[in-house]
Amino acid sequence: MQKRMLAVLFGLIFSIGGFSLYADRYSVRVLADGTPILAEPITETQAIGRLSKGTVIQNATLVGDWFRVKILANEKRPGLTGYIDRERVEIVAVVRGDDDSAERPITGSEPIRSRPVRERPEPVPSRINRRSETIKTHLLSGGFGIGIPYGVIGLNAELNPFSLLGENIMENVTFSVGLGYAVYGIGWSGGVRVYPLGQKKKLQPRVGFYLGSVAAHLNWEEVLSGGAFGGGIVWRPTDRISLDMELVFIAFLFEYSSGMLGSDRVKISTGVKFHL
Repeated sequence: MQKRMLAVLFGLIFSIGGFSLYADRYSVRVLADGTPILAEPITETQAIGRLSKGTVIQNATLVGDWFRVKILANEKRPGLTGYIDRERVEIVAVVRGDDDSAERPITGSEPIRSRPVRERPEPVPSRINRRSETIKTHLLSGGFGIGIPYGVIGLNAELNPFSLLGENIMENVTFSVGLGYAVYGIGWSGGVRVYPLGQKKKLQPRVGFYLGSVAAHLNWEEVLSGGAFGGGIVWRPTDRISLDMELVFIAFLFEYSSGMLGSDRVKISTGVKFHL
C-alpha cells in the first residue's frame, strides 16, 4: 500500500512540474489455468479473480515483478483491476510508453532501446600507401647519378622488354646503358641487372653485371675499360621515382692487368631514376 501511495505521489509531482510519465504497455498471455489476479502486488493478498490458460490481456503495465491488468466486464465476469505475477504470464506484444503506434509482436525479451550505432568510415590510405600499392614494372626508366653504371658521372637508362609479356620470371631482368663524363674522356657502360625479389616492392635488392669505363689512369690520363659486378638496393617511394645505391667491384680490365688497380677495386654508385 505504501509503495502505491509513493508511486501516485511522485506521479503528481512530475505532472505538476511539466513532465510526462510514460509506462510501456504489454499484451501478455496466461501460462496456466487458475492464475490468480491479486488486489495488491503482494503474494499473500487474496485473489479477486482467476484466469484460464491462454487468456491474452491487453494494455498491461509492468510494476516491479508484477503486471497491473484491467479486465473488462462481460456476461461471465465483472470488470476488475488487479495484479498478476510476471512469472505466470508471457509477453506477446509491447507498445513503448512514448509510442502511440499499434502493438508490436515480440519474441523473447524486448530489446533495450539504444542510440543507433554509427558505422565508422573505412580509413583512407595515406598518399604514400596508395602509391606503394600501385608500384609496378615499367618498360623504361632513366635518371642521373655517379658510378660505373652512369658512365662515372652522367646518365643511365634501363630497359625491361620482358615486361611487355605480362607477369613472368624474366620481367625481373633488365638491360642497363650509361653515358657520362669520366675525367679524361667520355665514360660508358652496358650491362644486365637482376631483381631477385621483383620490382613491385618499395625496397628492391638488385645485382648487376657491367662492361665499360671502370677506372681512370691518372698518370696516363686515360679512361680504362673493363668488367665489373655489384649489388645494392633500390628504394621506390612512389611508382614513378626511385633511388638506388650499389657497391660495384671491378673484376678485370680489357687492355691492362687488373693488378695495376691494387686494392682500389670497390666503387660506390648512386643515382635517381624516373620510371616511364
